[in-house]
Amino acid sequence: MAYILLVEDERAIRELVTEALQLEGYAVRTARDGREALCIALAERPELIVTDLMLPRMGGLECLGAIAERVERMPPALVVSASYPKVKRDYRFTWEFLPKPFDIETLLEKVRELMA
Repeated sequence: MAYILLVEDERAIRELVTEALQLEGYAVRTARDGREALCIALAERPELIVTDLMLPRMGGLECLGAIAERVERMPPALVVSASYPKVKRDYRFTWEFLPKPFDIETLLEKVRELMA
């Protein structure tokens, strides 16, 4: 069973996405902010990270960069946000972007692609 770390500060979105991923057969661990996600990712090594861009305490891309600096093999990531990040692509890790609002099937398709 593939393991996904979901990082989302909005409870309703976190619960909806968690349920959808679990129904697809994925094991899901959640974090509410970037610092919590960093700790979980370093300890548990998820196979995919799905993260919001704007998070408390540490943003999504900042968190992904911090993980990439500390692990030998960085998992791919799906960045979900209402606004496209205006940053240079960080080539230490692979990430795709999904705009909010999104439909759950589109999110699941992106997850399948990144897990392939």
